[in-house]
Formats: sequence, C-alpha cells, structure tokens
Amino acid sequence: QLIPNTYKFNIEKFDELNLPENTQYGLMAQAVEKVLPEIVANTKMGNNEIYKSINYNAIISILVAALNEQQNVIDKQEESMESILKRLEKLEQEK
Repeated sequence: QLIPNTYKFNIEKFDELNLPENTQYGLMAQAVEKVLPEIVANTKMGNNEIYKSINYNAIISILVAALNEQQNVIDKQEESMESILKRLEKLEQEK
C-alpha cells in the first residue's frame, strides 16, 4: 500500500532548517498515516502550520517482519514444488 516517492524540500520556505537541496527518496507521510498512523508525527512550525514526519526507524522493523513473512511463504512454496516434482518423477517412472 505504500509507494516510494522522490521529492525536494522547499528550502526557500524553510531556510532556517538547513534542509538538503538534492532529491530525496521516501514515503509521503499522508499516505503512511492511512496505513500506520502511529509512526507519523505532527510538528507545528514557526509559521504555525502543522507538518507531518515519518519515524523511518519504525519502518525498518516492519519491513524485516514483512521480509520474514514473505520468506516463509517462499519456503512453503518451494516445499510444495519439490513434493509435486517428486510425484511427477514417480509417475513418469511408472509409465
């Protein structure tokens, strides 16, 4: 559900924050908030506007868990494929 994006900070608007000028890679906080609201923070800036930020450290553990889950699925699929191939070989030998 989360789609990586590229973006650039508005360095003119937030000159005092010393933000990098180059292209950034990440997720949009508004999109993350719909899926994982607990890792999105709201910060009130000097201009009284509220800006959202993401706790990327929290995403790391979520990604590791997703990778582990995906690997479990792959392992089960490999076991099933091996079983199917063995049955096919046995059927071929019986012919």
